[in-house]
Amino acid sequence: MRFCLSSFKQILSVFFCVLTCSSLSFGSESTISSYLNKSGIGQIKFYDRSGLQKFYAERDNEPVWLKGNHFSKKSEQILSVFENSWTHGLNPESYAVKALQEAFTKGLGDDPLYYEALMSAAVVLYGRDMTSMRIPPSEINQKSKFWQKPLGAYSILSFVASDRNPKAALRALPPQGAFYKSLQKELVLALEEMNKGDETESVLPLSLRKTLRVGDRHGLVEDIRYRLYAPAVQKGSDPTIYDDQLSQSVMAYQTRYGLKADGIIGGKTINALNRTLRDRSEQIIVNLERLRWIAPDMPEKYLIVNIPAQTLWAMEEGKVVHEMPVIIGRFKRQTNSFITKVTGVRFNPTWTVPETIKFEDYVPKLTEDPNYLNDKGVEFFWGSGADALTLPPEAIQWEHLSRGDIKAIRMVQGPGVNNPLGRIRLHMPNQYNIYLHDTNNQGYFEKEDRALSSGCVRMSDPKKIAQFVLKSNKNWAEENMQTLLDKGKMRDVMLKKTIPVYILYQTIWGDDEGKLVYGQDVYGRDKLLMKTLKKYGAVFSY
Repeated sequence: MRFCLSSFKQILSVFFCVLTCSSLSFGSESTISSYLNKSGIGQIKFYDRSGLQKFYAERDNEPVWLKGNHFSKKSEQILSVFENSWTHGLNPESYAVKALQEAFTKGLGDDPLYYEALMSAAVVLYGRDMTSMRIPPSEINQKSKFWQKPLGAYSILSFVASDRNPKAALRALPPQGAFYKSLQKELVLALEEMNKGDETESVLPLSLRKTLRVGDRHGLVEDIRYRLYAPAVQKGSDPTIYDDQLSQSVMAYQTRYGLKADGIIGGKTINALNRTLRDRSEQIIVNLERLRWIAPDMPEKYLIVNIPAQTLWAMEEGKVVHEMPVIIGRFKRQTNSFITKVTGVRFNPTWTVPETIKFEDYVPKLTEDPNYLNDKGVEFFWGSGADALTLPPEAIQWEHLSRGDIKAIRMVQGPGVNNPLGRIRLHMPNQYNIYLHDTNNQGYFEKEDRALSSGCVRMSDPKKIAQFVLKSNKNWAEENMQTLLDKGKMRDVMLKKTIPVYILYQTIWGDDEGKLVYGQDVYGRDKLLMKTLKKYGAVFSY
């Protein structure tokens, strides 16, 4: 009898333990709350904790990714997406891949809910990374207000968990365009080549002190031929002569790297030839990164200025209506990257001299000669509106004025052939005072490197863009434009419907045939972005 009672107590004890442990592991609100009330789990921070809590509260705190004491098949699909996140330039370890892989192979142990919470935290982080900036915008001189806002935890988890195929749900989060996918394929190919052994990683960089043209003889020609996999010279020919055959390979390479395809080998071409697969991979990664900042729902009609390409595209119904070269800000006065809207067009604009140009360019000259700007038609005003005073230039003693006094003086240039804004300027309100406008110096568009302005974007054919944005206005006709221009007076025509304008910094873009062009990092922003991503461990090791 004593034996039977003891056995019965043991059975009750085990039964009670099973019920208690089961409740704590899978159904206990307090246990789930104990995870979700923390700042994070493992190495992953909880983003939007209230969204996480709401998601589980609606499910009575039941696990989503577990089946019994094991991960579900849905979880296997999610883990495979995390494992391949490097194809987007992401770091799989950001999503606790090693810890989750170990749990899949060795089991969840005595605390399955730990891995439930870990999986949810990883899903939320992945969703955010695919739909927004992954690093503090201030560290790369950006403003988050211009770019896509991250999805909330509740939305991400609900979207992924409700799909029978969570892998497909996660794959729907990044940009779906052909260009993004082309960059992904290019990254995979570059990394595969690196794994085979990048020859340029172990070869000394090419160095050239002179410019090479077809017919020149130089010892470096053989190295260039080798680097480009160009056809070998015919037997008996001098391999050090830069011939037409090699020139064709050079021009194709120049086109691929956003250079003027003239076959002339100079400093920029040599720099491009010295780029390794690692360089190319990192360029792809930062360009993938920036594409994820842009909201996917592009409008029917918009303008794009790509700063590194120094090109403007007018887009309508997914097609390029106009393409033209533009002039961008020089390195010391860079054109910012942002998104705004065109609200109207100003014909025959006046030009109020920006503070930077006033202090850095004009005041030093005016101090030497008060009449320096007379032939440019620039007038000086104190104050604004009807009460503004016109100041005679010869009466201003610039050397005796404080910085505050100089700031109070407005320099305004009237319409005319000398006006730097030309005859057309788009209204596009923004904090940087950067605009798309005409120019009084069309010769600059013939240059290969057009980083020449003080920050604004100068259009080579502003009439086409003015017509593009105004044509949807009721009662607007193209001949109206010339009438307004001929009058020579400033006139604003506002849009009935605003048009978005994207000023982007993408150092890789597609050509007319859809081939990728690797452009120049004109402002060094690729380098800064990659450095910052590495600082936060946001890039995989390779």
